[in-house]
Amino acid sequence: MHIFAAAVRAATRTFRRVCRTWAAPLCGHCSESAAEHASGTASGSASETSSMPSSASVFGRTSGTARDSAPSAGRTWHARFSLEAGFTLIEVLGALVVGSLVFGFAAFAISGALESARVSGFNETLALLRINIQETYASSRGFGSNSANAADITDTLTEAGTVPQNWLTEDESAIVHNFGGGVTVAGSISTFEISAESVPQDACRKIVSTQLGNWDAVSVNGTVIDAAPTDACTADNAGVGTNTLTFLAH
Repeated sequence: MHIFAAAVRAATRTFRRVCRTWAAPLCGHCSESAAEHASGTASGSASETSSMPSSASVFGRTSGTARDSAPSAGRTWHARFSLEAGFTLIEVLGALVVGSLVFGFAAFAISGALESARVSGFNETLALLRINIQETYASSRGFGSNSANAADITDTLTEAGTVPQNWLTEDESAIVHNFGGGVTVAGSISTFEISAESVPQDACRKIVSTQLGNWDAVSVNGTVIDAAPTDACTADNAGVGTNTLTFLAH
């Protein structure tokens, strides 16, 4: 019986330690359970000197108390943990679904904002390049050519510093617009034209709608556009634009 009493005391100390560490709301219940265990242990020690049957009955009461209090403690801990500290599987799945929807809408909005910013940047740089070309050849006869036949003046403009910096490659050897396509410039005795390659379909439509009326002519893939919106802008190929826009000015 001394061994049993020592085991009960050790179990009580362990149970108290678990209560303090993992289930603070149950500490009051732990104290009550510990008191019951201590009372049962004392009764068992007092009955040990009388007879063996009395010890057995005490053992039965102590075991019964442990059986009665353990399920109660388990139910109380589980209920409080579920209500105060935990989430059900349905709640977690619901949160994941809502988070996915929010992320999808945010990604779509960010993508649209980035494209709008690129279109705006394209239009602004295109207008600036046009002004720079006109200023560069203001005192010259023609735009790099003395005939009606157009000549490529891209390298001449690049070397002269006429091209805006944000459209130049790192080595400043070529012109690249906001969507990654190449840009070339050709001049004749009376006009010049700026061609932008690999423009995405949606950007093509927006750019044409903005620039139409600002130039002598605006063409998409060789077709002169008279009104916007236009169906001349073709679909992208594997995410890469397939449209070539040409802007004619004098």
